[in-house]
Amino acid sequence: MATRPKHYITSILCWLFFCLHIITPLSASNVSKWLEENSQSWFNHGGDLFNRRYAKKEHKINLKSVSNLSLKWKFYAGKEITETPAIFNETMVSLCG
Repeated sequence: MATRPKHYITSILCWLFFCLHIITPLSASNVSKWLEENSQSWFNHGGDLFNRRYAKKEHKINLKSVSNLSLKWKFYAGKEITETPAIFNETMVSLCG
């Protein structure tokens, strides 16, 4: 079996690098677009994968309205909870308790 010329392997590696260089930003922009569209769901305690800790589409709570906030409900878990729950599709998810 004949071995391939060195320039053949180099050209394949260059082509592969080029393809990855083109595909990676495209997939990253798709992820950013998806995160932007779904920013109301909190996937972790930081809000999103970038840990921004706010809902971009939230307009009801601002510096003027925050003083009008009041307690709407309480939840007693029976013991201390040491985590921050996540919210997805209007459902609060807590792994403790």
